[in-house]
Amino acid sequence: MRKPISIFLFIAALGFQLTLQAQGDSHKGLNHYVDGLNYQKTGQHRKAIDEFGKALRNEPSNFKYLHAKALSEFQLKDNESAINSLTSLLKLKDDFSQAYVLLAKIYYQQGDHNKAADYYDLAAKHETNPDDKYKYKMLVTNKYIKEGNMKVAYEKAKELKSIAPKDLKASYYFARIANKVKKYEDARNAIVDIEPQIKTQQAKDNAKYYYELGYAYYYMEDYEKARFAFERTQTTKYWQMTEKLGAKYFCRLALAYQKFHENETSKKYLDMAEKIQKDLPEVHVLRAQLSKRLTGKAGNQSTISHYENAVKTEPNPAKRENIYEKIAEMYLEAENYEGALRTSDEALKLNPNDAKATLNKINALYKVGKNKEAMELAQNTLKQKMDPPTAADITFLLGLAAKKMNDKAVAKQAFFQLAKTSLRDAAEVELKSMGELKQDTEVIIEE
Repeated sequence: MRKPISIFLFIAALGFQLTLQAQGDSHKGLNHYVDGLNYQKTGQHRKAIDEFGKALRNEPSNFKYLHAKALSEFQLKDNESAINSLTSLLKLKDDFSQAYVLLAKIYYQQGDHNKAADYYDLAAKHETNPDDKYKYKMLVTNKYIKEGNMKVAYEKAKELKSIAPKDLKASYYFARIANKVKKYEDARNAIVDIEPQIKTQQAKDNAKYYYELGYAYYYMEDYEKARFAFERTQTTKYWQMTEKLGAKYFCRLALAYQKFHENETSKKYLDMAEKIQKDLPEVHVLRAQLSKRLTGKAGNQSTISHYENAVKTEPNPAKRENIYEKIAEMYLEAENYEGALRTSDEALKLNPNDAKATLNKINALYKVGKNKEAMELAQNTLKQKMDPPTAADITFLLGLAAKKMNDKAVAKQAFFQLAKTSLRDAAEVELKSMGELKQDTEVIIEE
């Protein structure tokens, strides 16, 4: 019995020795790796690379050694070697996120931001740590925002939100970009999802979220909910931004265009104002004025006839001038532009410096398509001294006529000059239609 036991013990001892030897073989590069890390910590990257090289000669399939070597090569700005090391690493382990991160840094340093973004995307895909995954996806999202590529930024922001569904910054980014690409329901849902977290914050902190929520509701034509959301932005800069989405803003536009007898344009803005806020008094006052103008053309002709008879018998030149001004204005309301031109000329014969008569004439010239003549008259008249409101009106007509003539330089200059007048909003509308004013200049990215 002793002989079989001895054989068994010999075999067991031999197996244990072979196991120890195998374990030793699998970590033959470990000492070199540790030495390399120590050199790396002190900035001695060439020595570190030598040690990592020795470690790899013993263990060529150890991806951690390749990563450490690539890190030191990157520090020495030997990007080609670092890329080679990382390429070898990814053949061994293609889900190692830190390899993609280092590749992203290399390509970013080289100015290839597209490749950098691709590698950060891959890093986010394979990263298991939620915070790091979020960080990498945020870098990618910001890249496309900075480039103005909102279509791709939207997709990346959507992925960012899926990583951290309740993260406030991710939700804001997604809502902001969704609004820019007209995905208004997505924007609304993004803010509604986090509303329990933001509704108790101070206005200075939660206004940006409510602005995006209101913006989404506004373009979904749910104006009541939009107003409610916008009201949460009061006392902040976002409240000022909502002003151009309110009924009063569209009333100002309607009034401006009504002044120049652009009746269809005025009606368009009044319709919008009424959609937003039906109970706003200004809407109904302007609606009544416009209705009176559009339905009173026949009555105007009767009144004009009386004024025409009066001016023939009026001996006082100043009074005759005023009557001709009134007749010209009534002709403009009646859309009788030839009559407006004739009576404006009569007023100007009596007083060549009559700015109001000149304004009526420029308006009539513009209406009959004599835009070059309207421009020249406006430019000459603006060289004279006159009250600021009349000068603003003539400047606006100059812009309209120049725009019709496709003279962008003159039109642009005219409309920009109205920035501090009551016609500012209408001038901005015209500039935007010419592509001379950005639609939205708010920065999305927050540091």
